[in-house]
Amino acid sequence: MKKLLWTSIVVFLAGCGLQSPINNSAPISTNQENNISQENNIPNEPIITNPQKKGKVCIKNYCFDVDIAQTPQEREYGLMNRTSLPQLSGMLFTFEQEGIYTFWMKDTLIPLDMIWINSGLEITYIAEADPCTDDPCPVFNKEKTASYVLEINKWLSKKLWFREWYKVEIQQ
Repeated sequence: MKKLLWTSIVVFLAGCGLQSPINNSAPISTNQENNISQENNIPNEPIITNPQKKGKVCIKNYCFDVDIAQTPQEREYGLMNRTSLPQLSGMLFTFEQEGIYTFWMKDTLIPLDMIWINSGLEITYIAEADPCTDDPCPVFNKEKTASYVLEINKWLSKKLWFREWYKVEIQQ
């Protein structure tokens, strides 16, 4: 009896054309005007492999609760399309090895400070960035090496007197 019930459910669902709501093979490209995937007309979501990955970054006596972007897809999406960011929050981009990493603000709706942090956990560069709808958008940091980049609300670095070579504590 139980087997017959499960078989009936499977046949019913197959007949209804049950499909996954998101096509995982769809490209990341989007219709920029309304953030709708061109291929399947559903709102785009970031490709996050571990959306619960949180951490804390402290500079001087100020600590920021951060989302951690550690995969290429998470780093590519970053803070795109977010309309706000709580005051002592941000996003920490982590990289497997120290290098020169450039960032831009394409489709990022909130102004940000970007803070590059080297493997010695020291600030190497700070940039103030405004939202960008142009194409191409300005690129930030063309010469300083880092293992991490922290994005926080714009002007907080100045307000809190952050400077290059300040030490940073990262808890992942």
